Amino acid sequence: MVIRRLIVEANLDKQYDYILIDVQGSRAELIANAIVATRHVIAPIELSEKGAGSIDKLESYIDRQEHTLNQELRAIGGKEATLKIIGVVPYGLSHGTGNFQTLQNDEKHGLYNLHVKGKSVTPFGVPEAGAINDSLSNKMTLREFIERDDTRDLRNSSCEQVIMKRFEQLADLVEDGHVSNLSGPYTAAAVFDEYNGEFKDEEKEAEIQPQRRNQNNKAAAPYSADD
Repeated sequence: MVIRRLIVEANLDKQYDYILIDVQGSRAELIANAIVATRHVIAPIELSEKGAGSIDKLESYIDRQEHTLNQELRAIGGKEATLKIIGVVPYGLSHGTGNFQTLQNDEKHGLYNLHVKGKSVTPFGVPEAGAINDSLSNKMTLREFIERDDTRDLRNSSCEQVIMKRFEQLADLVEDGHVSNLSGPYTAAAVFDEYNGEFKDEEKEAEIQPQRRNQNNKAAAPYSADD
């Protein structure tokens, strides 16, 4: 409760509509504090078998934190809380659009693992780009890094504009509190309605999606960063 108590005592929850806490994935105590403080988690993930397994571990971890938190809240007569993952965001994608239709086969395998497990995967991914690390190294926001003249030689403008669009979509995800479009043309489900490769598993998919949606069977339109 340390971080949450600091937020409440400083009235930060009254000053801001949203507070984002970005924590290092290997610091268990800090993760627990961040989850309890915010109650909502956005989970970035690499599209690999290991990455898909890490979401299962994160969900189990969140369940344990929720159980412990509610025990403490009940002991002091407080209202019980719900901790949850509001979205799983694939990142570091090989294609510069972050479009699931253009994933490499190993990435499709990772996306497939998330799909058959019924995870709330965002209808978009974040492409691999040095601009994110470069902006952090230069202690700038990504927007500042993209718009400043003195960083022009470090940038790849086409990819960065896509990333800015993705960040805007992430902001919408935070505002909505959940992944709102799981049946559009660029979702995990749509990719595997179209995909007939070695990772296809009709039986597993039927357990999660017994009825296919018509829109998922339509060919996806060409992608642009404005979609």
